Amino acid sequence: MSDDALFNWGHLYLPAYLSQKAAAVSGDFQAVDLFSQQAAMVGDEEGATSPRPPRTTIPDELELTASPAIATIVERARDAQVVILNEAHNISGHRAFAEQVLRALRPHGFSVFAAETFNWERNWDAAVQDLRRGAPFLHQHGTYSRDPVYAEAARAALELGYRLAGYEITRAQSVVADDAPWQEKINEREEAQARNLIANVLEPDPAARVVVLCGLNHVTEAPIDELEWFASRLKRLSGIDPLTIEQSANWPAFDPANDAAATRAVLERLAPSEPVAVFEPTGSICLFFTPASLQ
Repeated sequence: MSDDALFNWGHLYLPAYLSQKAAAVSGDFQAVDLFSQQAAMVGDEEGATSPRPPRTTIPDELELTASPAIATIVERARDAQVVILNEAHNISGHRAFAEQVLRALRPHGFSVFAAETFNWERNWDAAVQDLRRGAPFLHQHGTYSRDPVYAEAARAALELGYRLAGYEITRAQSVVADDAPWQEKINEREEAQARNLIANVLEPDPAARVVVLCGLNHVTEAPIDELEWFASRLKRLSGIDPLTIEQSANWPAFDPANDAAATRAVLERLAPSEPVAVFEPTGSICLFFTPASLQ
């Protein structure tokens, strides 16, 4: 069985983990990322949070102020129809925090939980939009949601009364040639994601208040060079200005020596005792987590 097959068979957690770990140790660059994702699914936090290059820095002269993360999100979401939270695909803690966001926003009228990982194609084994409260959430319902922590967030959403929705690009929508520039492939996917969320959620219910969980750069609200990411396209196509929340780059490493510069600065200067929103340079909320979040 190939490594790809092991990774895609969500019920084979341990074989996939061991296969990707062996490949990563052997120097396979692609396997390093897949191994960190598999490590998260089996509770290997050290393997999941292996050193990664920092994406954010905080200048020494910048004055930092912090506010409680959930309270800040609830306040800022008061007038928002769409809240987009991102994650790193190797951090189960981001998924646990997403559940906290879902719980906090449900009393304020948010009723749809959309996630990039959710399978919504009818010709697959299981379509997430068919799930209702009390239904089992299976590994066929998503890829990253094979992480038990992610699956628990989805089950909690159903119990809270959320409707689940997917919006990932479909195989039929993937028409860019395999040898096309990588920018074209990204832009094709981002456009499809934005249009699918509109078609699957906003067109059937224009007043729906939606919590979206996406990965990494998909939360970016403005074009960067040749790329326009999901949140930016959703804003342009729907006319809805989403509240975007960045948490993907700010999780403390298992070894503090591997913390990104921004994470280290926040932990050293503010010593937070709970997840905090620290600065909002573009209107987005930027979250940082404490070492206690690793427990």
